Amino acid sequence: MIKKNVYYLLIWLLYIPTILCGLCTYYRRSSYTTSCFIIGRCTRYRRTSYPACCVGYSDITPDCVYSLCNGKPTARGGCTEVNPTDTIYYRNGGSRNQGGGTCISPDVCADCQDGFYINGALCTRLFVTETLNI
Repeated sequence: MIKKNVYYLLIWLLYIPTILCGLCTYYRRSSYTTSCFIIGRCTRYRRTSYPACCVGYSDITPDCVYSLCNGKPTARGGCTEVNPTDTIYYRNGGSRNQGGGTCISPDVCADCQDGFYINGALCTRLFVTETLNI
């Protein structure tokens, strides 16, 4: 019984990278011709598999580790929408016109900067009329 459980655990561990990184296996149908017994040439079909990024994951790396937010991975501006005409000014003298954040799964942002809130695939600016005490 223990050996069987260890076997299933090893199989499960082998599939974790595929589940976590967004790499999927897709299938396509391809045709080829071959000689046939009576008619001469026949068209046959085969199903071939190929790895590719799952929907919602970026192909900027071969293992598809970056999820997409707002159509872009975090490294290329996912979760961030730059708005140069709508800037937040902080009491310490700093300012920000983008929400930063990290795309943690397809169209889900986290860790938005102060003054911004999580709005699905974006970190959106809070709309307040008074100065934030940040």
